[in-house]
Parts: sequence; structure tokens; C-alpha cells
Amino acid sequence: MSGGFWSVCQVETFREKVASHFLKLNGFETYCPKIKQENRIAPMFPGYLFVAIEDRWYAIGQTTGVIRLLVAGDYPARVRNGIVESIKLRENNGVVQLPGKRWLRQGDVVRITRGSFADSFARFDAMAGKQRSRVLLEMLGRTCPVVVPKADLELVYAVAA
Repeated sequence: MSGGFWSVCQVETFREKVASHFLKLNGFETYCPKIKQENRIAPMFPGYLFVAIEDRWYAIGQTTGVIRLLVAGDYPARVRNGIVESIKLRENNGVVQLPGKRWLRQGDVVRITRGSFADSFARFDAMAGKQRSRVLLEMLGRTCPVVVPKADLELVYAVAA
């Protein structure tokens, strides 16, 4: 990707490969990071793909396997600079090596692994007791503080120290 930006599209359940294939046929660069989960390789973000936006983007929503392009107003939502590149740097043989457990810092991007918000992404805010953490979850266009068990958080992207 040269002069554009990364965005995200929601795809049909378990059809990340299909959507990626058809997006590539339409001239779009895609990225679907994979992680090792128990004894299998699975998408890091099930049901979502990163898609590079150069100039045109309307065709993304009509592509086989794609449900919708995530938007902010009337334009594709932009993934913050460096996030996709940071994930790619952690890849080894096509699998993203997740960092080991470490103390979370305010602003770190985490994935909630269990409970009502399982597979949601949030920003770590603070500890809320010995075994609980407060995270900031984007819901319906708002940032909502949510308290979850510390053990249910997985670091996805660490902020610079």
C-alpha cells in the first residue's frame, strides 16, 4: 500500500478467505492476520478483514462475502497508522506471535476473550481491583467503561512505553 490507508470490513462468518479472494479480484489489498488458538490456526479478528483504501472504495460493500465496510460518517473508518504494520511485524510463518502476559498499560489495545463482550476490542484504562480491569469499549459511537476479569483480557497492541 503506497498512498492510502487501512480500513476494516465485516465479512460473513467463517468466510474471511472468500471475501479476501473476491476483494483481491477487485483490486483491493487485504490482510487477515492469523493466530494460533489452542490446536488450530484462526483469524485474529474473526469476521473482519483489513482492506487497503487507495482512492475508490464503494465496490467493497458489494463484494462477495463482505457484509459492510466500517465507516465513520460517509467515509471508510481509518485504522490508526502503524497498527497493521505492527501486527505484520509480529508474524512468523503466517501466524502472529502474540506477546506474552505482561502488565497492561493505559491505552493498550486488548481483546476480551470471555463473557458478554467476548471477541470485542477495547483500550485498557486501569485496574479496578486485584483481579478486575476497567477497559474502554467503543459501542454505538460512544466510549463506554466496562469492568472485566483481568484473566479475560489478551494484549493485541501495546502502546509505546
